[in-house]
Amino acid sequence: MEASKLEQEYVHRVYEEIAPHFSSTRHSPWPQIVEFLRSLPKGSIVADVGCGNGKYLGINEDLYMVGCDRSKNLVDICGEKNLEAFVCDALSVPMRSGSCDACISIADSKVKLLPCCSPVFYLLASYFHFSFAGEEIGYYP
Repeated sequence: MEASKLEQEYVHRVYEEIAPHFSSTRHSPWPQIVEFLRSLPKGSIVADVGCGNGKYLGINEDLYMVGCDRSKNLVDICGEKNLEAFVCDALSVPMRSGSCDACISIADSKVKLLPCCSPVFYLLASYFHFSFAGEEIGYYP
């Protein structure tokens, strides 16, 4: 089976099926992410690529935040919380180049964030790779 079909079958379909349970286990924001979001200037436009249930979208009410996720069911959960989110693949985020002041992506190593960020921007990316059994957080002001 080709890679894209495997990903559809064993990743995307699974997230659609487990979205409510997955969301119920993703309620505690990571302190480093909260600190990052609270450090941004008032009025900043922030994209959360791979936002899941939107737990970071309401952290700082002084920001304009929009999330996106591949899972329609997780995006629907964001909508139930009155959070702005839309469905898209992290490899092809349909946002205008330079439209965001900051971007975050938690646990998604494939994301292509840079085009949507302005020339002077903040980027916070975190990636957990099971083969390393570790976590790396990068903060690039």
